[in-house]
Amino acid sequence: MKLIKDIEVNKSAILLNVLLGNDTDYVYCENGSYAEIYNSTDMNDTNHEFDAFLYIICVLSFYALSMVLLMIKYIRREEAEMSLDYYYTEFVKRDRFQCAQFQNKTALQREKTRFDKYWDNSNGTVDDYVTESSFEDTEF
Repeated sequence: MKLIKDIEVNKSAILLNVLLGNDTDYVYCENGSYAEIYNSTDMNDTNHEFDAFLYIICVLSFYALSMVLLMIKYIRREEAEMSLDYYYTEFVKRDRFQCAQFQNKTALQREKTRFDKYWDNSNGTVDDYVTESSFEDTEF
């Protein structure tokens, strides 16, 4: 029997492979060589391929889950921002903010400084200021 003879010749190689954990399936073959008998690893190859496939599936599912979580977080943030924007527009649309005082603060500041200058330079009343100053250049 060629199998027994090949195994006896290469005891050290078999012992080394067994100690390293390289277990293979021994196939009884009457006319086969040592390489054909010892390297029959069809079952181990499929296990390694399945492990690689399982690893790829796990990594891709992890990335997909993280992308879904990030998208959900982004959508929730956008919804909160839209509601805050809605509250802001409703707040600004109130009648209190539609008067001329809040519409153009720079024009009001300019009128205030003109009134202060007029009041300091004359002994007149406010009615004199109103008739003398022109509101045409102010934008309300």
